[in-house]
Amino acid sequence: MAADKTKLSSTVTVARYRELAQNDDRQALAQFVCERFNERYFRPIESTPAADKHGFMIMAVCCLVIETLESFYQGKEDTKGRSKEMFDAFFKRDTPLKVFAGGDDWFYKDIRCGILH
Repeated sequence: MAADKTKLSSTVTVARYRELAQNDDRQALAQFVCERFNERYFRPIESTPAADKHGFMIMAVCCLVIETLESFYQGKEDTKGRSKEMFDAFFKRDTPLKVFAGGDDWFYKDIRCGILH
């Protein structure tokens, strides 16, 4: 099947991911998630010359990471129609980022939606 050959990261195909999940290889799955996040989110920011880095781009990436991390945390297959719920839950968790919770969902509405729409 052609979809099985689709790369999810530089070293993991759909077929390989399915194999890791079926074998419950948590260490390899964690390595895959780190690799995917680094390749898709963090390295592009890190490799951008300082003069070309923009807060807008960095905040957009942060919003994508927040929503993705929360969907992983909750075990959701996707976040379609649940973005606000993902941000609420992420910021309400007892972490240093909890300071962004509440306040009429200002971060979600003013930052996330303001950047992505």
